[in-house]
Amino acid sequence: MAKKNNYLLAAAIAGAAAYLRKPENRDKAMAMFNDTKGKVSEFVTQKKQEMNNKQNADPQTGEHTIVPDRNTAYDLNDEKMVSEGSTQATVDYENLEQEKEAKEPSLSANKEELDPEGGIQKQ
Repeated sequence: MAKKNNYLLAAAIAGAAAYLRKPENRDKAMAMFNDTKGKVSEFVTQKKQEMNNKQNADPQTGEHTIVPDRNTAYDLNDEKMVSEGSTQATVDYENLEQEKEAKEPSLSANKEELDPEGGIQKQ
């Protein structure tokens, strides 16, 4: 596969060299390159200007915020739903653990513990 890619690259370079050998073809290629470069530069400048227009300073705090492109009410509803769901899962887990502890006898009743003098004490 790498050999095939090398051959294709060599063929492309050879074709470009043969095409650019003539001065009129070089002039055409330079004109197309400069035209494309100008369009890309104009596009980037336009996008930067759009981003700068979306940033507004809050009159009270002076902080800059980005104005969203879409309706945020939908996002806020999703955010609320996700936060509620994550809280509920934690509560369910804790409730399940408490139920398990209530059903099973406590293991700490038969557990051996060390007393302050280093001996083992049964409870």
